[in-house]
Amino acid sequence: MDKDTLKKLEKLLAKLMPLVGSATKKLRFLILMGIAVILWLFIFMFVLQKMTLGWALGISVVLALPVLWLSRFYFALQDLNDLPEMINEIKTDLTSSLQALTSTKKVTAVNAVSGAKDLWEIRSLLSNGREMLGDYVSIAVLANPLSLFLGVLSVISLFALVLLGIVLGIFAIF
Repeated sequence: MDKDTLKKLEKLLAKLMPLVGSATKKLRFLILMGIAVILWLFIFMFVLQKMTLGWALGISVVLALPVLWLSRFYFALQDLNDLPEMINEIKTDLTSSLQALTSTKKVTAVNAVSGAKDLWEIRSLLSNGREMLGDYVSIAVLANPLSLFLGVLSVISLFALVLLGIVLGIFAIF
C-alpha cells in the first residue's frame, strides 16, 4: 500500500468513527430496554398470571434471543470503534522497532543482543496483528447479509416486545 491509499483510509476511518459511536450508543440503549422489557414480562407471567417458573423462564429465554443477537452487533461495533487506536499503536511500535533494528552500525555482542531483542519485539507486534485479525472476524457480523437481516428482524421484534410490555402494563394496572 502506498502512502496516498493509507491517508485515504485514515480519512475514511475518521469520518466513520462518529457514526459507529452513535450506532453503538443507540444499540446499547435498545439492548438495555430489551432486558428491562423481558424482566417485566417475566414478572408479569410469573407473579401476575401465576405461570409456573419453568414456563415463565422458557418464554423469557425465547424472548431474549433478539437481545442476544443485538448484543453481537454491539460487541462488533465496539471492536470496530477500537480499531483505529490499535492500528496506530501497532504502526508506531513497528516503526520504532524497525528504526532501532536498522540503527545499529557496529556488530558487537551488545548490539547483537539488542538486535535480537528488537527482532523479538517485531515478532510480538506481528502477533498483535494476528490478534487484530481476530477482531476482524468479530467485525464480520456487520458485513454478513444474513446476519444483517437477522439484526433488522431483532430490532423489529424488540419494538414489538416493547409494545407488548406496554399493553400488558396497562392491563396489569386496570
